[in-house]
Amino acid sequence: MAIGKKLQELLSCKNITVSQLAKNTGVPASTIYGIINRNNEKVNLDTLNKICNELGVKLEYFTEEGQNESSDELTEYLDMLHKRPEMKMLFSVSKKATKEEVEKAVKIIEMFKGNNNSDGDDI
Repeated sequence: MAIGKKLQELLSCKNITVSQLAKNTGVPASTIYGIINRNNEKVNLDTLNKICNELGVKLEYFTEEGQNESSDELTEYLDMLHKRPEMKMLFSVSKKATKEEVEKAVKIIEMFKGNNNSDGDDI
């Protein structure tokens, strides 16, 4: 799949506009539109790195070598974030949380679901 198509799908899944991406990366919107519309495979590495950093993906996501099960899993997660507002809210709240805080939140959710897989640690 071409870089432009992958970028367009990623923006859609993350509900981010080209204008927002341009503002957050410093990459001109015209450059981003050029990548998307022309499916230009020759993208400046610095530009692509800025886009990857902003969108939270590795550079390999846009290369053929990166198209494997992990990218399928990423697509599944992005789709879930896009389609389920409560998951997006959960992710948004937790992205600045520490590992320990996330682990505690997972234990609480498991408790509510009745999947008490706790190792005995207190919350």
